[in-house]
Amino acid sequence: MIVVIGGGVSGLTVGHYLHRQGRAVQLFEASDRVGGAIQSVLEQDYRVELGPNSLLADNTVREIIAEIGLAGRILPPRSVSRHRYIYKAGRYRRLPGDPLRLLGSGFFSVGAKLALFREPFKRSRSPEGESVAGFFARRFSQEIVDYAVNPFVSGIYAGDPRRLVMARTFPSLLDYERRHGSLIRGALRGGGGSGRRSSFSFDTGMEALTAQLARDLPLALNTPVERLESTAEGWRVLTPQGAVAARRVVLAVPAYRAATLLAGVEPRAELLASMDYPPLCVVHSVYARDAVGHSLDGFGGLHPRVENLFSAGSIWSSSLFPDRCPQDRVLLTTFVGGAQYRAHTALADTELLARTAAELAHLYDIRQPPLWQRLTRWERAIPQYDAASGPAWELAGELAGRGLHVCANWWGGVSAADCLKKGRELAHQLAVETTD
Repeated sequence: MIVVIGGGVSGLTVGHYLHRQGRAVQLFEASDRVGGAIQSVLEQDYRVELGPNSLLADNTVREIIAEIGLAGRILPPRSVSRHRYIYKAGRYRRLPGDPLRLLGSGFFSVGAKLALFREPFKRSRSPEGESVAGFFARRFSQEIVDYAVNPFVSGIYAGDPRRLVMARTFPSLLDYERRHGSLIRGALRGGGGSGRRSSFSFDTGMEALTAQLARDLPLALNTPVERLESTAEGWRVLTPQGAVAARRVVLAVPAYRAATLLAGVEPRAELLASMDYPPLCVVHSVYARDAVGHSLDGFGGLHPRVENLFSAGSIWSSSLFPDRCPQDRVLLTTFVGGAQYRAHTALADTELLARTAAELAHLYDIRQPPLWQRLTRWERAIPQYDAASGPAWELAGELAGRGLHVCANWWGGVSAADCLKKGRELAHQLAVETTD
């Protein structure tokens, strides 16, 4: 028997592939639903995502989607999704989509453009533990960090590039430098060969993914695992409903939850509890379309920290997927908090919603109050791959030798796409290593 603890996308993927390969598997989920942070909600006439809004897929992820039977339910975004906006000097500016157009645009200063031109000729190498901000400042310039790297890292990872470690956050880009001596040369030579990446959702939202993975999977909801006990044959998994013997256990839970499960069997478990999960608030706002002056012709707008705005940015959800709200309205998904905006999440609900609405009105020339707002608070959102994550990663790697396998977004990639790939790979590994 293989026990999977946690019913988010990681645990569901491991369980799904083990089950389809005929392995005896049992998944335990503490809450009354599967999916973890992936939650699609239909409220009034609005379909909103409380967690990940889309899936950034390469060839491997597209293959997984086909294998689990969801290829026919893919919902691609409108073509405007290629347009990305960054707030700079008082207004949104469209970020050019390719290097040549970037060099010819007015988005970056002459100095920053020269830094881009010089990057392939730089011979420096990343020191141990270099931060994301340090890496890009060294290879390019501080302006590139401030107006490209910072808003991207804040908007996508809720992180601070000054604290995130390059080797764990963007290992493939670091590999470009090591193998090709340059990020630009590495990208031009084809990078990792994983194929063109594109974003998409599903007809009923992202929760279609986790619902499909959970189909026919032996799982127990409302069943928290209380502790683990080591046995001669493997592990004993204790729940309020009883104990289950397992040869292997998959920890598909947040690092802080894994720390409590391992407290009685691993003296270094506290290393996992030290991982940072900054709080994040997701605000959904709906406006009458004719009250919004901005064209909203893109994926969304990100906010560099140096611009001192209230939110990290917004996804223009109805521009990407028009079926998410009625045609005469627009739906915006705004992110407040994360590693660089922690203090903002301490505001009371009413003040946080009011400040978000005031900022949106200013940024998008909105002349009426929102028709509808919804606030979702994630007290512990996205794990940060900072210096404290190093010891946690080392411990996770060692646990596998004891039949405890980590498959979660705090190790080896935070995105839903990363979790799908890690989950399938681990399932194949366990299927080869075990027989029932």
